Amino acid sequence: RSPSNPKDSDGVFNYSHNILKTGLLLRDFQDAVKEGDGSRLERLWKFMMLLFKVTGKTKYALAAIRLHAQLNAILSPREAHSLRWNRTINLKGGIGRNVAIDQVQEHKIKETKELMAGHGPNLTFPSAQIYSRASDGVDDVIKNFDKENKVHKESGKHQRRKDADILTVVKILQEIQALKEIPGRTHAGIGTIPKDPISLLNFSDLNAWITKHKRNWSRL
Repeated sequence: RSPSNPKDSDGVFNYSHNILKTGLLLRDFQDAVKEGDGSRLERLWKFMMLLFKVTGKTKYALAAIRLHAQLNAILSPREAHSLRWNRTINLKGGIGRNVAIDQVQEHKIKETKELMAGHGPNLTFPSAQIYSRASDGVDDVIKNFDKENKVHKESGKHQRRKDADILTVVKILQEIQALKEIPGRTHAGIGTIPKDPISLLNFSDLNAWITKHKRNWSRL
């Protein structure tokens, strides 16, 4: 936990500590998605629920707690098993190449909207339904056309930074001793932040918040 007196804290260390911890949490989440590890994703959502709550991201915190309510109480065992293990999909085959289903669905919606855009103001509900049903087939035709004509689409992945750039950053962090705690150290661009944001949670309020939603869902 953070020192009781903020003046005894180290703003630079706390910032570095937070970046490292939340960064590793995010990488763990991304890896769990790639591996299709529903059980690990469930555990990670518990940590993220606390972070969302303490940082005021109420809608995300509510989504996290509702997920756990569904897995442990609201859904039948069969439905809960499906929710836990069917949150990712592997489109290309191979180990560690899963992607989140909701991300794939967003791409599908975008493709459908692009088809509808050509209809302009003449778009009707029946024609929108036709486009929605046809979007997968149109996408398959486009991909097959590109494959037959050897059209290579550029990857959307970010280019890896050069090793020299990474070493420069590491050298600076070593010089300022970013991961060594020095009481009283501050930085104008950081200010005073806690070593662990979750330590700022009022657990009585958290319990009341969870209990309120459990009661609401129990009436369903």
